[in-house]
Amino acid sequence: MKILRLEWGTILKRLWPLILTVTFIGIPVLAYSWWGTPDYPERFPVEVETLDRTLFVQGGHQLFPDQYQQFHHRLLEIRHDWRTAVNQWWFPKDGTTFHQRYNELMSEGTLLLEAIRQKSLALRMDIDDLIRPEYDQVSRLRSLTSLFEMGPDVSTLSHAEGLLNEASTRLEAGQFGKARLAVKNAVSSLQTVEKHMVEQMHRYSDSEQLARWNQWAQDTIQWSTATGGAAIITHKASRKLLLYRQGQVVAEYPVDLGFSGLLDKQFEGDGATPEGRFRVIRKKGGEETKFYRALLINYPSPEHQNRFQELQALGEIPEGRTVGSAIEIHGKNLNSDDRTNGCIALENEAMEHVFQRMALGGPITIVGALDTNNEVVSTLHTLEDHIQRRNVHEKEPSSQRADLYAKP
Repeated sequence: MKILRLEWGTILKRLWPLILTVTFIGIPVLAYSWWGTPDYPERFPVEVETLDRTLFVQGGHQLFPDQYQQFHHRLLEIRHDWRTAVNQWWFPKDGTTFHQRYNELMSEGTLLLEAIRQKSLALRMDIDDLIRPEYDQVSRLRSLTSLFEMGPDVSTLSHAEGLLNEASTRLEAGQFGKARLAVKNAVSSLQTVEKHMVEQMHRYSDSEQLARWNQWAQDTIQWSTATGGAAIITHKASRKLLLYRQGQVVAEYPVDLGFSGLLDKQFEGDGATPEGRFRVIRKKGGEETKFYRALLINYPSPEHQNRFQELQALGEIPEGRTVGSAIEIHGKNLNSDDRTNGCIALENEAMEHVFQRMALGGPITIVGALDTNNEVVSTLHTLEDHIQRRNVHEKEPSSQRADLYAKP
């Protein structure tokens, strides 16, 4: 027993320096390892989650789906690793790796956000460049509704305008795909109206039709020159009435036409103003007319009557319609502001002047235009130029636009 106590005493004496070392050095090291480094976050940083939500709200999942999904997946990974670390009993010693991964993720997200904003701006500008010209086209087509036959085109035009309004609303909300689709549908509706209108307007630039109108005008001027009498030539494209005497223009007045006045009249109720060479067959004033004054012309002419019968035989005249009659040059309605149904209307002061100078039997010639330098052809060219630019824009997009709409 004595020997054993001696040995333990010797052992303790020899181990004492080691015990002191463990006490003053080992225990702090163990404590440091136990509680972890001070820079390891006790709570997961909210900045990166805020950035993730911003990327989504700004449309990152639609504009850059692969890049956004990669960012979001890395966020989930680092958050999972952080949660695992803080919940284990032996807290990790080193937070450096976490902060490095976090900073890299924030940098990646910030760059992605800037790319999203740049692409959003480019898309917004491109779609806005599509919408604004189509609004202008709607306005141009609307300006023709009181001059050409529109029929169902009026509601189609309203539908197209409604789609453009939807496109503008979608664009404002950052819904670029839906905005572009609304523009596409609006254009589809507009193309129906454009086709109908262009077909009606082309005759104002047709050389044969212009030659026919010019011949009528020349014959009328020659008659006025030879007889010294008063004659009228009405230009529908410019909506002007020219009063001639001795072959010279002595007065010019603006006029109103029928609600489809730029078309040549075909049947009763079509709203078109007839074209051709006519005569004054009656001068109406006082209680003879509801207008201030009126010059009744001999419509339908034999030419109009023959054309009506041909179209009727082809089934192109609505059932129950006649060729029409009672076409006049008249003043304003004393009791109403209603538009004419095919007549030519002047202000009352101008009508008084014309009424006094035109004799029974005097020639009244109504033409569309005498050359291509007229308002109808100008509007036609504007419509066609827009259609052409639209087609080029759709069929031959620039490389920049192609990249803009390319699927990521």
